[in-house]
Amino acid sequence: MYNALGYRLMSLRVFAAGLLALGGLLSVVSARDRDSARDYFQKARQEHELLLKQPETSRTISQYNKVIFLYRRVIDEDPAFGGADDSLFFTAQLYDEMGRRFNRQQYVSRAEYYYRFVAREYPATRHRADAQKRALELKNPPAAKEEKVELASPQSVSTVPPGAVSQVSETPADKPAVADPPGLATLSSIRYWSNEDYTRVVIQLDREVEVLKEVLSNPARL
Repeated sequence: MYNALGYRLMSLRVFAAGLLALGGLLSVVSARDRDSARDYFQKARQEHELLLKQPETSRTISQYNKVIFLYRRVIDEDPAFGGADDSLFFTAQLYDEMGRRFNRQQYVSRAEYYYRFVAREYPATRHRADAQKRALELKNPPAAKEEKVELASPQSVSTVPPGAVSQVSETPADKPAVADPPGLATLSSIRYWSNEDYTRVVIQLDREVEVLKEVLSNPARL
């Protein structure tokens, strides 16, 4: 009897210790993703500023792609990071200018895609009206009229404090609030979309939570 009771107590202690360790791991993973997104955002802003300082006619495709890559890594690391909507909007603007400068429809299509994407997935963004307007212009370009897009400076537009979280969706005003048990988040929506080289799934909650990411194999899955 004593041995059985002692074994149960030991099992409970091990289980509790495991939960504490898991909670710490979740916090580390979440903080690591947020820090990584912030680092990529700062690098993207710096490279973006350097690009804008050059005459437009001397900007190369590789230079544009370098900045776009850094902005897209922000989204890859943490789509809820405070600079995520800025990153998407700047990506759209860069593709927009590339399409006009190099006369390639593929860049125009990508610009329209990202304008619509940021307006749809980040409805609270300050860029929503401009993104929707420009996406419509690219879809229905005026005849015999060339549109020139002035690229906004990332320093003048982005005022997101480090670690802030973008508002990804809005809660309907007519939906009554329901009190949840302490510590539980409410799932409001699950969305997914496919990009050029990856598919993203967004689980929308009413608060920030800690997430554990683990890559499994056979078959490969997250």
